[in-house]
Amino acid sequence: MKRILVLILLLLAFTAPACAKPSVDEFRREGLDIARLGTVLVMPVKYAVSAPASEAFFDEAVSQKWREITAQTKLPFLVKTPREIVERHNFVKGTASADLSAQQTEAEAASLAGQYVEAVLTATVTKCGVSTVHHPEEVTWDTRYEKRSVWVRDHWEDREFPVPYQRVNPAWDETSTVGAVKLELRDPRTPDNTLLYGVSAAAEAGDGFFSSAPTVTKHICNLLEYAVKTMAKKK
Repeated sequence: MKRILVLILLLLAFTAPACAKPSVDEFRREGLDIARLGTVLVMPVKYAVSAPASEAFFDEAVSQKWREITAQTKLPFLVKTPREIVERHNFVKGTASADLSAQQTEAEAASLAGQYVEAVLTATVTKCGVSTVHHPEEVTWDTRYEKRSVWVRDHWEDREFPVPYQRVNPAWDETSTVGAVKLELRDPRTPDNTLLYGVSAAAEAGDGFFSSAPTVTKHICNLLEYAVKTMAKKK
């Protein structure tokens, strides 16, 4: 029984780095009830850092994940995209839809947000990458015991003698994926776009006993989902 308990504790120790719960920091304007927000404009993901060059489809995958979780998570408000805001404005004004690029549509929606939504939701990736810690080779001394036959008075006896030896632990690299994201709900009807609610989630995911460290893309997608679900629970 004791041996089984030791094995379980070892497994937990090895798997803990890969399953570390994100650290969260939140801000909410006093008296704010997120559930009372009627309609919210969701802007595309932005980056405060450079995307990892080693993962070719990082931006595409993260952007797709952001669209999915904001559309499918049970948020306490109605979600609108920049294109929907621009189309709504054109309908209200009775004007034909202009052929705008994605960036132009985002800028136009941001300028119209105060007329059509109660808040604007933005997501920013503030940290993403891979951290590597090099552990140099270690040489330690250990002792083993060897049985030898020795003559004692009038007979041979087997006795154990200590034999020192060197134990070499080879050099190795400890790799982990680091990331952090920030969500902000701001009021577009105020001159300074007052911050209504903010949540940041950060985590470092290392190699586990049964799995390797996640890719930066997967790690950031997981953090975005965690942050959105954290926000969805607020009232």
